Amino acid sequence: MKIKNEYIQKAVEALTQSAIVVNEGYNSVFKGYISGLGASIIQAGLLPSVILYENSPSSRDDKGKVIDAIVYMLVHQFQYTGLKDTSLSNYIISEHLNGNEYKLLLDINEALVAIKLALRMFNSQED
Repeated sequence: MKIKNEYIQKAVEALTQSAIVVNEGYNSVFKGYISGLGASIIQAGLLPSVILYENSPSSRDDKGKVIDAIVYMLVHQFQYTGLKDTSLSNYIISEHLNGNEYKLLLDINEALVAIKLALRMFNSQED
């Protein structure tokens, strides 16, 4: 999958807006959270994976920040308008009912890859 440069630029904004990146650095656990979400989507499917991340604050950092970064990408890069008033999991359900879930899955995958690549532009910080 080839990711456009503009996606990576928007992912940098998403990482900052979601507070994954603070002061040009990020907690190293987020690298695993982002990779883990991609793997979870492949194994369990889009909706179960998103629900797990939306409702799973960890003891060190909140996995929900990864979802916040994805939502930022979907709204600002892919022009999804229905996400402002609902959670990503509810939006996935509505898109499934409308027959648009596959396009959403592809866009979320592209957003995740762009976020993972953009994260490499910053310094990893251990706790």
